[in-house]
Amino acid sequence: MGKNLRQAQGYASESGNSKQEEEAEAREVMEYDVVIVGAGPAGLAAAIRLKQLCQEKGTELSVCVLEKASEVG
Repeated sequence: MGKNLRQAQGYASESGNSKQEEEAEAREVMEYDVVIVGAGPAGLAAAIRLKQLCQEKGTELSVCVLEKASEVG
């Protein structure tokens, strides 16, 4: 792996821990049962339908919908 790629991925440099690596350790972590990428019509419909099925079965799943745009839909 090239030196620039290692730095971009936040790997420690030869002299010790990099600042990026220290910041990465302080990130908040959120866990979900299902992650749907894309908040277009299909992604939103999938999330809604999944939650409906869970409600019918009496189970609980955490669902996260990720969207890169500033608006969903």
